[in-house]
Amino acid sequence: MADQPLARLQLFQPPFFLTGVDCFGPYLVKIGRRQEKCWGLIFKCLTTRCIHLDLLNSLDADAFLLALRKFILRRGTPSDVLPDQGTKF
Repeated sequence: MADQPLARLQLFQPPFFLTGVDCFGPYLVKIGRRQEKCWGLIFKCLTTRCIHLDLLNSLDADAFLLALRKFILRRGTPSDVLPDQGTKF
């Protein structure tokens, strides 16, 4: 098992100060009479274990950056964003 990031051990940090990101899916979503693929994006607070979920219309960098901007506007700018080991973006 890997060592924990040192920033995770700091006390008195606001929620989502240190954030992990993971992508999951695809899921079929029905829009009207047609079905489209969408993916989920989860932002995890590594201190408080809170989560923030968002949907992606596609699995490209532009969709991820749009979701990241929405996350930052709602939750504030994290000090570090730790992605999973996937190669999707």
